Amino acid sequence: MKKLLLASVFVVPTVASAADLAVKARPVPVEVYTDAFSGFYIGAHVGYGLNEGGGQAISDVPLSNVNVSVPKGVVGGGHIGYGQRFANIFYVGLEGDADISAINAGGNGLITASSKNDWMASVRARLGIIPIGHAMIYGTGGWGWSGGNFTLTEGPFSTSSNPTMSGFVWGGGLEVPFSANWLGRIEYLRYDFGSATVNGNVATFTANGRIEVIRAGLSYKF
Repeated sequence: MKKLLLASVFVVPTVASAADLAVKARPVPVEVYTDAFSGFYIGAHVGYGLNEGGGQAISDVPLSNVNVSVPKGVVGGGHIGYGQRFANIFYVGLEGDADISAINAGGNGLITASSKNDWMASVRARLGIIPIGHAMIYGTGGWGWSGGNFTLTEGPFSTSSNPTMSGFVWGGGLEVPFSANWLGRIEYLRYDFGSATVNGNVATFTANGRIEVIRAGLSYKF
């Protein structure tokens, strides 16, 4: 009888301890922010951009043509938009953005030419899908605008052009909510602004307006 009592003293705490461990071992559920993509939002972004080709200055003077190297530099700005998630996995939205740009380059020779992009802006539709968990993959497309300075220098004479260019912009990205209100993103955008021409006395400078940008951003949804 004493042996049974002693055995029960050791067995009962052991069973209780095992039950406690089972309770403590339950996994903590991961919160999914199902409404994070729906509503108005505002945010900021920063990235790096480059022009597909700087351009070329063609001169009537032999051996004085100039090729402008690929313009590149930092871009940064803000965005604002509205989106709606529906049927659980689909997303549609509209976004506007504006950037200050430091994309620039030049070329030197008997003739000097330079290309500088000062700002860019766009209005775009966003179409997304949320295939796994709560991360969204999206494509985007719309219309963009850009302003810059293109300069052609022929000895003591300098000619500049400061056009506002426009064209189609498209791209895509990945967006992930960190909470019910904060979302992070990384995206690629391609702007096709055509080209700008500067006519000098003996040369013509044609600057390329096709720009590619990769940027990361943070948004707050209201």
